[in-house]
Amino acid sequence: MGNRGRFGKYGETKRLNRLRGSGIRDGHPRASAARGYPSSKKGLYGKARFTTRSARRSDKGFIAQLSGKVFTLYGPYRDMVSQWFTTGMTLTRIALADGAPAGFAMVGRWVQEESGDSVCELLAIAVEPDRQHQGIGGTLLQEIEKETEQLGEETLVLHTAVENLSAQNLFSKADYKPCGIKRQFYPAGQDALMMVKKIKK
Repeated sequence: MGNRGRFGKYGETKRLNRLRGSGIRDGHPRASAARGYPSSKKGLYGKARFTTRSARRSDKGFIAQLSGKVFTLYGPYRDMVSQWFTTGMTLTRIALADGAPAGFAMVGRWVQEESGDSVCELLAIAVEPDRQHQGIGGTLLQEIEKETEQLGEETLVLHTAVENLSAQNLFSKADYKPCGIKRQFYPAGQDALMMVKKIKK
C-alpha cells in the first residue's frame, strides 16, 4: 500500500481528523420523521415496504456490522465507519424494512484549509445484501441529499472503488459525475473514483 492509503493525503485517518475539526456539531438540523417508500422491485422478500429515519446512538452496532460485511475488501471499515459515526460530526440515515435495519447512508462536512469553503462528502452507503435491488440504496441517497441541502450546501462528493461498477451505476443514475481518480485511496490499496453532484437547485 502506498502512502496515499489509510494514512496518506486522502487517507481515512485524515478524514476522521477533518470531521473532528470542522464537522456537523449539532447532529441533525431537524428531527426527521420516518418516511415510507414502497419498493418497485422484488427481492428475496418480494415487494418490500421500507422507511428511513435519522440514526440513533443505538444504531452503532448495526452500522459497524454492516460496514464490516460490505466494506471489508477495502480495509478495516467496521471500525472506521463506527468512529465516523461516534464523532457526532456526521449525518446518518437508517433504512428499516419490516421493522429491522436494512441499510444506512452517512455524510460528513469539513472546511477546506486552502479556500475556506465547506465540503460535504458521502462517507458511506450500504444495504444488507439480501435487501439489495429493492430501491433502498437509491432512497437513502435521496434522503441524504435532502439533509445536505438543508445544511446550505450546494454539492455532494463521494468516492467509490474503481472496480465497483454496481455502486457507480447507482450514483450515475442519481446524476453524480466522475471528476477524477485517487490512487491507492483505500487502506487495502484500491484506487477510488471521485464523483460529484450539484444538489442545490
